[in-house]
Amino acid sequence: EDACTRWRQAVKTYFPLRLTKLSDRLPGMSGLAQAKHAQLLQINPAQEHVYLAGLWANELAHDLCWRMGVEGGVVIQPYVAPSWSWASIAGEDIQFMSNGERFNPSNEFELKEVRITPKSANSRFGEIEENASLNIKAGLLDMELNVTPSGNMALFPHIEGVTEEEFGVRMDTCTADVEGLQGSRSPRHVSCMLVGEEAEQLRGLILEGVSSSSDKEKIKRAFRRIGFFWSIESVTELVWDGNKVVKVDNKLVRRVKEDVRQRVQKCRQAFENSSQVIDLY
Repeated sequence: EDACTRWRQAVKTYFPLRLTKLSDRLPGMSGLAQAKHAQLLQINPAQEHVYLAGLWANELAHDLCWRMGVEGGVVIQPYVAPSWSWASIAGEDIQFMSNGERFNPSNEFELKEVRITPKSANSRFGEIEENASLNIKAGLLDMELNVTPSGNMALFPHIEGVTEEEFGVRMDTCTADVEGLQGSRSPRHVSCMLVGEEAEQLRGLILEGVSSSSDKEKIKRAFRRIGFFWSIESVTELVWDGNKVVKVDNKLVRRVKEDVRQRVQKCRQAFENSSQVIDLY
C-alpha cells in the first residue's frame, strides 16, 4: 500500500469519531498530516505535496471520490471545511470510491489554483479560514435530481440513450431540500462534475451553484458539493432462476457488457465535450 492509500484508510477510521469540539475536525488529523507530508517528501522530494483541508493535491481526484454511508450526514456549523472536503460533514461512515491503481482521473480533470488560508501561519495542517476554494477544470453536465417511483434518488441525464438507471446517487446530507423531492413533480437542477473512472465505471460529484450572501444571486461558475455519483455495474454472469443459481448465456453477457460499455462511452464523451473551469467551495 502507498502512503496515499493509507491516508484514506486513516480518514475512514477517524471520520466517525465523536469529537468534543467539531472545530477540531482538521486539527485532530494535523499530526498525521504532517507525518504523511514528511514521508511524501522523502519518497519524492522534487514534487510539491500540497495539503488541502484533509485531501492532497497530488491525489486530488482520488481523494475527492468519497461518499457518505447510507445514513448520510450533517454539515458542520460553524464553518470547518469546504464542501468538497470530508471534514465538512459529520456522520457515521465514509467510503472512498477510488481503489489505487485501478482508478484513473478524467482526461479533463485538472487542479488550476488553490485558495486556502490557514488560521495559523504556523500550521497549514490545522484550522482554515472560511470560503476556501479550488479552481478546477473538469467535464461538467447539467442534470436533474429527483426521486424515482421506487423512492430512490436518481440523476436524469440529458444524454441520448442514457437513463436514470445509469448512475448511483449518494447525497452528502439528508437535508430538508433533498427530502422535499419526495412526491414532488419538480426535479432539482444540479451540475455533475466527472472526476475519474475505475474499471470503466465513472465517478463524480453532484454540485449546486453557490449564491452570494448579500444578494442571493448565483455566482458565475461557483459551486458547492452536495453528493456523489457513480456508474452502476449492471452486468452479472450468475442469476437465480427461482430454484438455483444458473450461469447466464455467454453471448448474452457479452452483449450486455458491450451495451454498458457504449453507454459509459457516451457519458464520458458528453462530459469531456463540456469541459469548464469552475470554483469549488
